[in-house]
Formats: sequence, C-alpha cells, structure tokens
Amino acid sequence: MVFLHSYAILKSKKELRLFSPGQVNQLKPMLSRYDFAVLDKVPEDSLVTFIISTYGEGEPTDNAVELVNFLKDEALELSDGGSTLPNLRFSVFCIGNSTYENFNTIGKLVDQRLEDIGATRIGICGIGDEDKALEEDYITWKDELWLAAETQMGWQNGVGVHSADFELNINPKLDAERIYLGELTESDLTGSRVGFQDPRMLFTSAVIKATDLFQDRERNCIFAEFDITASRMSYETGDHVGIWPVNSDADINRLLRILDLESKSDQVFDVKSLDPGLAKVPFPVPTTYSSVFRYYLDISQLTPRQTLEGFIKFAPTDRARAFLEKIGVDKDFYQKEIAEKCFNLGDVLLTAAGDSLDPTSSSYTHWNIPFERIISASSRLRPRYYSICSSPRMFPNSVHVAAVVMKDRPHADSKVVYGLTTNYLLNLKRAVSHEDIIRDPKQPIYSLEGP
Repeated sequence: MVFLHSYAILKSKKELRLFSPGQVNQLKPMLSRYDFAVLDKVPEDSLVTFIISTYGEGEPTDNAVELVNFLKDEALELSDGGSTLPNLRFSVFCIGNSTYENFNTIGKLVDQRLEDIGATRIGICGIGDEDKALEEDYITWKDELWLAAETQMGWQNGVGVHSADFELNINPKLDAERIYLGELTESDLTGSRVGFQDPRMLFTSAVIKATDLFQDRERNCIFAEFDITASRMSYETGDHVGIWPVNSDADINRLLRILDLESKSDQVFDVKSLDPGLAKVPFPVPTTYSSVFRYYLDISQLTPRQTLEGFIKFAPTDRARAFLEKIGVDKDFYQKEIAEKCFNLGDVLLTAAGDSLDPTSSSYTHWNIPFERIISASSRLRPRYYSICSSPRMFPNSVHVAAVVMKDRPHADSKVVYGLTTNYLLNLKRAVSHEDIIRDPKQPIYSLEGP
C-alpha cells in the first residue's frame, strides 16, 4: 500500500496492514520529493492512498503544491508519454476544518483530477473535519477502504495494530551515563539534522520572568519571558514558539499504578522496532518507565477509539472487556463517554474497570497490557505552539508569551480537564515567583528539575 500524505507510505503487498494514525505519521516520505510522472509505473495490484490537507483560503500545503500543479496541468505528461492512469488504484482522505469556507478543497480536487485522468477510486473519498471528530472521520474512511480493497482488489485482511511493533528488553546493567532520563539526543540539541530556523530545532531556554497578568478564583493568565540569547534564533511579533511540556506527576503515577509498574518505575530497558520501515521507536533508549511517561509519550491526549480496540484482550474483568467492546462497535457511545469528556488512556482504563477518576485514589485495577503495546498506542510528546507577543526590536534576546491557563469541565458529569502546557507554565511561574501555595488541591504538579 502507498500513502501519499501531503505525506506518503509505500507498500506493495496483497495484504492489508491496519495502520494507526501514529504509524502513518512515522511512515511519511515527503510528498514534495516524489516524481509524479512515474505514477503510470505503479503496479495494478498496488494501492496509492493520498492524505491531503487544505489550509487557509483553499490552499495546498507547501509540500503538496507540486502534486496539485501536476494534476491541474492540461498538458500533463507521464513517464511513458501518456496522460492517463488506467493502471492506478487510489483513495483520498481529506483533512480540513469546516469553519473555513473552502473546506477540504485540495483533497477533493486531487480525488476528482485522478478520476478524470483514468485512475480507479477504491472506497470512498474520506472527508476529515478537525473542527469536529477527525479521528472518527478517519476510522470511517479506513474501514470503507479495507472493505473496498478486499472486494475490488481481492486483498486479504492481514495483521494490524493488534500485533506488536516493538520488542522490550530489560537491561539493568547498562552504564548510567548511557541511560536517557528525559534528555534529548545530541542531534536534537545541536541541529545536526535540521537548520536553526527549522520548527523542529530545540533550544533549552531559561525562564527570565513569569507573572500573572490577571487571576481570579477561576482563571490565570501567565505572562512568561524566555531567554534566547544563545539560540541564534530570530523572530517577528506574532510568530509561534513551540514550548515542550512534561507530563504531570498525577498522570504519570496513576498510569504506572494502573499498569502495575509503580515498583518498576526506574527499571532500565531497551526497545527495538520489529519493523523499522513501519514503526520507529519514538524516544531515545535505553530509558526507564517513569522517564518515558514524564518526557517522551503524550499520555494526556484523548485516546482514539481504534487504540482501545487493541486493549480488549487485556481487559482484567468482564465489565472492562464489555466496556471496550462497546466502544469498538458504537461510535456514539465512544463520543459520549470518551471524546466529549476528553478522556486520556488512564481515564479510559479506570472507567472501564469501574475505578474512581479521583487523582488521589490509590485503589486501581491492574491492567496487564504489555508496555510495547502502550508505546504503539501512544504519540510522542510534542511542543504546543503559542504566539510571540514581544517585539524583536525591543527584546532581541527573549521571546514573550501570554497564555490563559486551561482548566475546563467539558461535560457536566466529567472530570476537570487541565491544559498540559499552560498548567506547566503555571507551575514554572510559581517556581520563579517562589510561591508555595496551590489554591486548587487537584491542580496538576510538574517536576521542574529536568534531566
């Protein structure tokens, strides 16, 4: 199977492999590097899947411009001199936001133009709306695609996300200096893989100042200044700066207890990918369970329905199994009980087992889910972006951000959801200001020492 995503995945087997969105992100050779003139060389028993984003006023992403221009060219010429693609089997999944007038314009254009030049659509053109339920849109399209590939192309459904992508090996004898306890790799910090102006470039910054612009019983707005003197970074007012958070102590400790890893939190292990072409280990190794949960995996994010299906066989009780099975077949139930309440993985496992969501609770049902499956089911912890509100002329050596601390109860009978990075900033502000008082006892606490 081939995914061309404003990205792309190349696979040419008569077998369906069920990819999670996280795996798709790991498998993305840049679309802008692909020679579209050779699409006429794709074997008829292969499937090319385009996952295309639209942004702004109906514009293609930068790396999709070449594809769009190629398909719109009235004088389109392929490698064999022809202008049609009777050999090509394709599917398109569009990503956009329905609050914009030109909703998914580019994905729809790619879908229509491929059909116009003779390619055969497999399944439906998927319409993804990030303003509503993008994950559910993706699952609906994916399920239709698998069914269509079986009926139209004679493919057989093969192994999927329910099989392990990684192998974990316990290795307590490693030299302590070789163990990653939250550190980034040397290439991350030096920029040897990316330029200094690349959005992925990382820089460890000191907090110069952090204050509350206003605060009342319900809200805080944090104003923070970050030192960029040694970064060689330049900026303009209104640019975005990515702030890399850590996970809260409560979420980390709770998940360790649920997975019965609390006594092993500092155990050292190594991880290797069973198929490096499909899935890369999303953090540096060797490392420890607590380090992975604190610094490397995003354990606070909403848990996708597809992920939970893979945990059914590890359910510790009949009640938990029935809950996950219902989530797998009833998307309305998932929407009401999980998505609308913004439940992360820990929340879902507790709810399925009938345990309390109270962060101070210590009575948790243990789930015997292999840690390799947790890695496969989780996304890498990534920075959150905030507008820079300082002027580079006045403050060339610092960037300033102002952010309202997120604390919300999304549903009448749900828990309070705390924004990961804004509450991290609140913790930084209190540390910089030498405050000891936490007004809300349930407010998340973060370890600020760093590795």
